[in-house]
Amino acid sequence: ILDDYMPMLQMYDKLIIHLDKDANGKAMEMAVGLNWYTIAKVILSDQDPKNMTKLELEDLYGGVL
Repeated sequence: ILDDYMPMLQMYDKLIIHLDKDANGKAMEMAVGLNWYTIAKVILSDQDPKNMTKLELEDLYGGVL
């Protein structure tokens, strides 16, 4: 994540990084970097988030929020 985005991301108390399991390493790397600025949680799923419905995402995030 570019440093230019950090001021905007710091406005949030918690960030959720949701990537499919193939991007596990990338998600963890992002979370480590973001945790310097705010709370970042990682969600890995079998399904790519862009292919999930709003209801599926809300159900999945309900356990994290």
